Amino acid sequence: MSVADDNCVKDCEIERIFIKTENIDEQDVTEYENDRVEMFRIKTEISNCLGEHVELKRDSDIEEIFSRNADSEFDSDGYSNGELEESAPKKPRLNEWIWETKNANIIQEFHFSGSPGVNSEMLESLLENPNELDVFKVMLPNHFWCLISRETNKIANANGNDSKSEGWFPCTPDEIQAYFALTVLIAQMGNSRISSYWSTRASKETPGFGRVMSRQRFVRLLQNLNFCDNEAGQLRILVDYVNKRFRKLYYPERDLVIRETLVNYLSRSLPDLRHAAYGVKVYEISESSSGYCLQLDMYSGEVPSSETVVMNLIKAYTGKGHTLHVDIQYSSPSLFLKLVQQETNAIGVVHPLRRNMPKHLRVANVDKNEVRVAFCRSVTAFKWVYKKEEQYLLSTCHSDEGLVECGRVTKGTRKMVLMPRVVLDYSNGMDSWEKYWLHLRSFAIKRGYIKNQQKIFYYLVDLALFNSCILYNHLTGSEVTVEDFRRRVAERLLDSVKLPNYTRSETRLLAVNWGHFPRHILPDSYQIRPSRKCKVCKARGIKSDRSTRFECKKCLEPLHVPDCFKIFHTSLNF
Repeated sequence: MSVADDNCVKDCEIERIFIKTENIDEQDVTEYENDRVEMFRIKTEISNCLGEHVELKRDSDIEEIFSRNADSEFDSDGYSNGELEESAPKKPRLNEWIWETKNANIIQEFHFSGSPGVNSEMLESLLENPNELDVFKVMLPNHFWCLISRETNKIANANGNDSKSEGWFPCTPDEIQAYFALTVLIAQMGNSRISSYWSTRASKETPGFGRVMSRQRFVRLLQNLNFCDNEAGQLRILVDYVNKRFRKLYYPERDLVIRETLVNYLSRSLPDLRHAAYGVKVYEISESSSGYCLQLDMYSGEVPSSETVVMNLIKAYTGKGHTLHVDIQYSSPSLFLKLVQQETNAIGVVHPLRRNMPKHLRVANVDKNEVRVAFCRSVTAFKWVYKKEEQYLLSTCHSDEGLVECGRVTKGTRKMVLMPRVVLDYSNGMDSWEKYWLHLRSFAIKRGYIKNQQKIFYYLVDLALFNSCILYNHLTGSEVTVEDFRRRVAERLLDSVKLPNYTRSETRLLAVNWGHFPRHILPDSYQIRPSRKCKVCKARGIKSDRSTRFECKKCLEPLHVPDCFKIFHTSLNF
């Protein structure tokens, strides 16, 4: 008998003494002893199988353990038949990410099947040799400017006798286009004040502005400019209209980029649009090679998840084998898996603490210029150390751990710099987009004096100009810079529009032919500075020794200035 069985018998003897004191039958005691021995044997086998100590106090405890381990190595009786078998490995859950160091999953790269370039509808609407203005008018047609002029007149009439509507007369679509052309030229020159462009000083003079319209008219258009009602839904309509025009006129190449920027929405003016401290967040998807903006979305009060932003922007381009370059704030394994299901390649920098990222890759010791790779569900995770800095990337179209030459050399040894293929492809995709984005932010129409809601409008028009430049280069095969393209569009707009006659329309000039003006009474042979009694004071019977030296130039009546002069010309019976 083993030591364990000996201890069990001793426990039974102690219980027998206690039972006898209660006058219990000897047969019941024997059955109770057998049950205790059997329970101890079952307890020992279960403890060995589970690897932990088990306390059994009643038969229901045994049934509970058997029910919890129904899928284990126990048979239908609740315990093994003698020899303990090794427990079967747990089956992975459907949504569980199990990363492997070998390429167990096939990394499939989708082939691009789109037809990039300018759409045929735009080619039909243009002449054989279109100029810069023709392309821009296809991007933003005439009904767009008619909408702005109508809304601007509506807001000016609503202001009534406000200072913003002083001297106001209805504007036309051509006048709105001329105003827009002046704002483009102002952005190119970059003076600190609006009044500087209408200055007559030789060092500041820009005579072209004064020939188009007066400074007062420009300021009135700036103050009353409106493109929709103040409701947020109307702004959404404008964004949807611009997105529709961008997608309709051009289909992108294979590589796409998703980035975000802040449109400065306060009075603070910062030179860098992307690094504004306060503003409205804008999400954009663009072509990598040219920077053409395909679609944009704006923050509307609810913070969307990173996956929702990407899937909404890429929705119109899935299933064509595009390669999407994603920044670190959007990359995640779950997002890349969704893109694979939509037949879209993806490359992006990722944070190592993102959900479902491989933990063993994060803690692995990697030497300089060494690459570690992990595979799971058609997604590859890379860890690369460059200049003592760890970089993590995700890709659905790369699986090679080797290094390739990137075309750069080190300063000291003049050796060729090596990097993984996934890093090289990601850098080329993002750097080319950055090059074109510099042109957009360098000559932005948005200025500090523009109202908050107008800043979003000017940002959309900036994108329309930028996209028009890309379309023009595609159509003509030229390489016109964004700066030159904007200047040519503004100049051609000013030459093509028909402006109102500002000389007759200015209210301050309407009294030239019929106005009454005061003047000093002309001297005579008796007095050098003559004075006479006021016509109004005399009619009212006001006895006063104070005479006046002024008279109306047209009426030749002596009047005190300014009160009596105004009463005499505005009241029939004074």
